[in-house]
Amino acid sequence: MSPVGMLVIVLGCGALNSWGLVTRGLPPLATPVGQFAAMYDSVLPEITFRDGKPSIKEKQPYFVDAFGLKNLALVIDTREISLASLLNDLSKVKNGVVLARETVVVKVGTQIRILPLPQIPDMVLNSSTITQFLQKRSSQVTKSLAVLIIIYGLAAILLQILILGLVFYYASRLSSASLTYGESFRVASVTMILFMLSNFFINVILNGFI
Repeated sequence: MSPVGMLVIVLGCGALNSWGLVTRGLPPLATPVGQFAAMYDSVLPEITFRDGKPSIKEKQPYFVDAFGLKNLALVIDTREISLASLLNDLSKVKNGVVLARETVVVKVGTQIRILPLPQIPDMVLNSSTITQFLQKRSSQVTKSLAVLIIIYGLAAILLQILILGLVFYYASRLSSASLTYGESFRVASVTMILFMLSNFFINVILNGFI
């Protein structure tokens, strides 16, 4: 068989083997996604964006739990008030952030930065909406990870064959059977094909019945 034909078979077996590892070993993202989304309601209030402006139902200014960090304040204050009033929300800490009606006020030591809010579409931000958004994206992330794993697997297999071919080539030089590198490449390819097929058989076919 020509080196090109052997390479095609190797790539096919490599893709099959990588696909088997993906189907058996890629962890589902639904559980961590759900856990991450569930944290929102325990930390932040429901935020409603209308015409690019946020609002909350809770009494304001609303101080978000800063996870025990001292000299840090995370505040939501979307009332129509002056900048001085927003800065007053951060008067007792060295560092902090205020989500205001049209801006984000950031305080770092003595420096104050006022950033305009980006154009945010109308939406309600809570655990439920975040879960729905992440679940839609998680399937795309899973597919992207699968493709990356397969590509990485194929590249790794080709590198292993090239190295294994060199091992067979130099080993043959030390024995009575002298192989060309092309012949060593074929031997390495057959070895890897047998390894990948046995690996696929164990990971997918046998485990599928256990």
